[in-house]
Amino acid sequence: MFKTDFSKKIIKMIGLTALVLALQAVIIFYLVNFVNKRIAETTEKQRLLRTAKAERLSSVSLQNDYQRIEQYLPIIESVFPTEENLYYAVKQIESLGNRTGNQTAIDITSSNAVLDPSVGANYVSYRASLDGNYGSLRNYLKELRNSQFLLSIDSISISGSPSINNQSRMEFNGKIYIQ
Repeated sequence: MFKTDFSKKIIKMIGLTALVLALQAVIIFYLVNFVNKRIAETTEKQRLLRTAKAERLSSVSLQNDYQRIEQYLPIIESVFPTEENLYYAVKQIESLGNRTGNQTAIDITSSNAVLDPSVGANYVSYRASLDGNYGSLRNYLKELRNSQFLLSIDSISISGSPSINNQSRMEFNGKIYIQ
C-alpha cells in the first residue's frame, strides 16, 4: 500500500511538473513571440524615422537650391519651347540656316512628345536638310550650338565636295526639347 500510494504521489508530482513545464513553455513561447513582434515594430518605426529625417533634410536642401536657381528659371523655361510654339522654334532654326547662307528645310518627324530619361525632358524628333557650301554649313552648326533652344543632333551626313566654292548637302536628325 505504501508503495502504490507513493507511486501515485510520484506520478501526480511528475504529471504536475510536466503540466507546469508545458504551461511555462507556452508562456515563454508567447512572450518570445510578443517581444519579437515589438522589436520588429520598433525597428520599422526607427527606419521610418530615419527616412523622414532624411526626407526633411533633403527638402531643406532643395529649398535652399531652389532659392539659388530661382532667378534663372525664366531663362531655363525659354530654352524649352511649348508644344504650342514649337512651330516658332522650328522657324527660328530654319531662319538661322537662311541667315548663314544655306537653303534650309526642317520637318518634325514625331507626332508626339517623348520623354528622354537622360535629360529628363520631353522632345520631338526632327529632320533637317541644308544646301550650301562647306563654310556656310559650318557656320550653321556653330550658330545652331548657340541657339536659344535646347536641341541635339543625333546623326549627320554631308554629301558633295567639302570645299568652300562647291555646293554640299548636309542632312541630320535630332531632337528639340520641349516643356
